[in-house]
Amino acid sequence: MDVLSIFFQSKDIYPGAKIKEAIRFDRSVVGNAFIPRVKAEAIPFSSKNLSQFLNHYSINPSSQEAKQIKRGLSVYDSQVPKGTKQFCATSLESMINNVISELGTQNLQVISTIQLVKKGAKREKIFYKVGSPVKELPQEKFVLCHPVASPQAVFYCHTAPKFKGYVIPLEGNKGRKVNALAICHYDSKDFSSVFFEMLNVNPSTKPVI
Repeated sequence: MDVLSIFFQSKDIYPGAKIKEAIRFDRSVVGNAFIPRVKAEAIPFSSKNLSQFLNHYSINPSSQEAKQIKRGLSVYDSQVPKGTKQFCATSLESMINNVISELGTQNLQVISTIQLVKKGAKREKIFYKVGSPVKELPQEKFVLCHPVASPQAVFYCHTAPKFKGYVIPLEGNKGRKVNALAICHYDSKDFSSVFFEMLNVNPSTKPVI
């Protein structure tokens, strides 16, 4: 039985396939609530404003929390692949407005990973295998938003020329069940070589999820 990593190819998504890394689907960011747009824009979430941002929330610059925030900011400083667009959503209004602008429509469908856990269950990393059925989403255009470590809700959002989406039922080793969203990047020519080394494939030849 094949074992999948967090990054994999669409051909490897089939019932019974195991994911080798343990996953925790609950958010690990410091805070989960969006703050009003006016307040969010008053203290921009950016590397050049990091000191001001940490001071506003009384975060020690040498603390682990500050290191997590700085690590999250690094993604905005990295070069994005050709054809990819990215933005930082620090308020619900900015997220919605930017998504509408990127997709060119106000008819939005929100899809996220849903975890089914018993009330009071301990949050921990779980090993999963692929269940059935795996559903392919009809859309080809997505805006993907990932939570970033911050005392306020912040999401790193990006798009690309072509995606393919899947809803994959995952079954955990402790009775956990998750309907996970997986996105396949069809244009991978500008991806870091690290991803292809993980998958043991040649760069630019295969889509990567």
